[in-house]
Amino acid sequence: MPGPSPDSAREVRPTPEAVAAPAGVSRATASRVVNGGAGVRLEQVAEAADPPLTTVHQDAVVTGRLIVGPLMHRLDGEGEEPDSVIMPTDFIKRASA
Repeated sequence: MPGPSPDSAREVRPTPEAVAAPAGVSRATASRVVNGGAGVRLEQVAEAADPPLTTVHQDAVVTGRLIVGPLMHRLDGEGEEPDSVIMPTDFIKRASA
């Protein structure tokens, strides 16, 4: 299984317990999902749950760039503190919604 890409930000992952209960899967399966093992992805568990779970996806790399870019400009004495940052998200509606 390939590792993270060199330009990827540190990925924030849910705990196995947070995945297992709502998805109706065992903690062992949820642990494999959270840890990226056995080729199982969180999205696959959401789709396979009964009912299929609605999810929200935020790209960790994009999120990191949106946060770190303005911070670096501030540290260099350029730019002002932004009032807010809108994070791009994908809402994936399934039967649980």
